[in-house]
Amino acid sequence: MKPGFMVAAVLLATGCSVTPEQGSGTLPALEDKLTGKTWALVEIQFMDDSVYRPREGHSYTLEFTADGQVLVQADCNRGFGTWEHTPPSGITLGPAAVTRRYCGDDSLDGRFLKDLTYIRSYVIRDGDLYLATLADGAILKFKSAVSPSFDCSKAEGSVQTLICTDAELAGLDLRLDELYRKALESFPAEEIPTLKATQRGWIKGRDECWKAENASDCTREEYQRRITELEVRTGSTEVPAPVLYSCHTGTLLTAYFYNETLTPALVLGDGQSQHLLLQAVVASGARYFGQGVEFWTKGEEASYTLVGEEPVQCSKR
Repeated sequence: MKPGFMVAAVLLATGCSVTPEQGSGTLPALEDKLTGKTWALVEIQFMDDSVYRPREGHSYTLEFTADGQVLVQADCNRGFGTWEHTPPSGITLGPAAVTRRYCGDDSLDGRFLKDLTYIRSYVIRDGDLYLATLADGAILKFKSAVSPSFDCSKAEGSVQTLICTDAELAGLDLRLDELYRKALESFPAEEIPTLKATQRGWIKGRDECWKAENASDCTREEYQRRITELEVRTGSTEVPAPVLYSCHTGTLLTAYFYNETLTPALVLGDGQSQHLLLQAVVASGARYFGQGVEFWTKGEEASYTLVGEEPVQCSKR
């Protein structure tokens, strides 16, 4: 038996993480710990050392309600069942009535739903939920997932499903929603249609991250870019002092370096237009990229490049 499985099995058997309030047989203590959140499956570990983990973008979740119901998502299938607490650490889940769609040969939906019917005990430790089947034959580990701004029961596509099962992405979604609502309230009326259209376009682009080699990284980067943009545009961070650059072409650049935004950013004006650029990690100096523009600064010198044109050398004034 693997050490991790052994530790979890011992905890479940002894109930050593059960609080005195839970041990006294009062159900509200368990309700407070289980309800009001979404529990996302991390892994299923068996006594024969086999471990099963959900594929990226595929969700297996439980949502417990105070009236004894449990909402179940098993990959592409959804449904509900019942749950019952037997103090101090016993718990059973009634048969779940779920849809029966085909989720793929490598889906865990069948195994997950079958294991739920054999759950007999639980432990909540370090914020994680462990559910054990009969005789600790299997232990299902769950993490509490932060719910994003949209309804996960109506999630469309693998990227939205990924956001619903990834606490970091869900948190980024909540932050973006907060900033977007602030923009809707603070922008001039004539700019609202453009703001809404831009947001719809961004959502469409975010959902295209399923095509990326790493959908999670792509989605995270999309959120970081949009959040940073709205942090600047809504005045959610202090406007830095401008830095002036003179270029050999005679162009005068005004640069505002934002270091307190989610991703360090640069607002660059050339006298005719302004560009928002995000900082990228480079070995030397600071390099910023925006739509059709690049700015690279090192010490007192900088390089300014518009798409399709040769780099322009500039110096700090």
